[in-house]
Amino acid sequence: MVGVSVGGIFFGITSDRFGRRPTTVFCLILHLALSTGASFASDYVSFVILRALDGAAANGAFYTAFVLALEVVGPSKRNAVGMTASLSFGTGFFVLSVLAYFLRTWRNLQLVQALMMYPLLCYWCKCQRTGNQLLLWCCLMQVLPESPRWLLSKQRVTAAKEVLQRAARMNKVTLTDEVSDLLVKSAESNEITKSFTIIDLVRTPRMRKITLTMCLVWMFIAGVYFGLIVGTTGLAGDPYVNFTIGTALEIVLAILGWAGMERWGRKPVIAGSMGIGVATAFSRIGSISSPFVTLLGDVWLPLPMVTFGVAACAGGLAVFLLPETLGVPLPETIEDVENLGRKSQRDDDDDNSVSYTNPWPKRDPFRHVKRVVACYQTARDGGYFNSILVP
Repeated sequence: MVGVSVGGIFFGITSDRFGRRPTTVFCLILHLALSTGASFASDYVSFVILRALDGAAANGAFYTAFVLALEVVGPSKRNAVGMTASLSFGTGFFVLSVLAYFLRTWRNLQLVQALMMYPLLCYWCKCQRTGNQLLLWCCLMQVLPESPRWLLSKQRVTAAKEVLQRAARMNKVTLTDEVSDLLVKSAESNEITKSFTIIDLVRTPRMRKITLTMCLVWMFIAGVYFGLIVGTTGLAGDPYVNFTIGTALEIVLAILGWAGMERWGRKPVIAGSMGIGVATAFSRIGSISSPFVTLLGDVWLPLPMVTFGVAACAGGLAVFLLPETLGVPLPETIEDVENLGRKSQRDDDDDNSVSYTNPWPKRDPFRHVKRVVACYQTARDGGYFNSILVP
């Protein structure tokens, strides 16, 4: 978890500096090598070092790819992409529990889960068949696209246009000249071409509030999440079966969360169920502390669950400090973040459009009352009330 924490910050910075695509590929190859090496560690110190470095690489690969995925989809698909990532956690833990049931030694389990990643080497075989003797790195880079948003932030308009054109061909659509004009205008923006550092996450009031809230939420939720995972092995019955049931339940809850966020938005669902690199780094504080919280049962048996419950409630309530993002375009700049959820003074009061400054259309405060009246009128006109009252 210490390695995961360091990797979240380090590879978050490198992905902003060198791009999402090369960072993801580098972390993936590093993860394959370190994870395999850990299975052959001859002493405890070597094992701990390899696992720490592997945690940094794995976390860098996952969250950099996660950000890349979110940056290439529109608002309507953003929730699906995010919840698919959540499903991958539950699915991975489920596979891990099955492997652990049949592989009762940690070396075999470590090696097998590492070898599961090696099918990606098929990209190397593909290059050889075509006569291209490029390295595996180059082969992976040919398949994985770069984030158009990152390319625009570096004023690489031509490269961004190529990525979008490739996506357009796959989706059988045509890019209009208006899209090209928007790309040039975005690249020429003074704000978007500015270089940012980790300090900018806390420099402005709104950004500082979001960053600190996300760190708090992730720390509490990660602590509860991994604490409950550790706690499943202490339940009555077979620990492998308990762990498998817990992961299966997580998959079901992720699907329900997906549907809930599509219906009610992000904040209510996240608050009820539970800056990416920095947030995941802080979440490791909760992950590291969770096994020690379970030891509080020696003081008072219900104390671990009480602690997890309080932490989950605190993290859930903190979510309501964040702006809602359902159906809102992804902010491009810090200025967009500062204006997210706020209505501009220049906007007309009758403007129902959705934008950064007005993400929610103006709603009728009596809309629920009108719905009840409409339902009553429909039932009355259809004679439903009369049929019920007649004996």
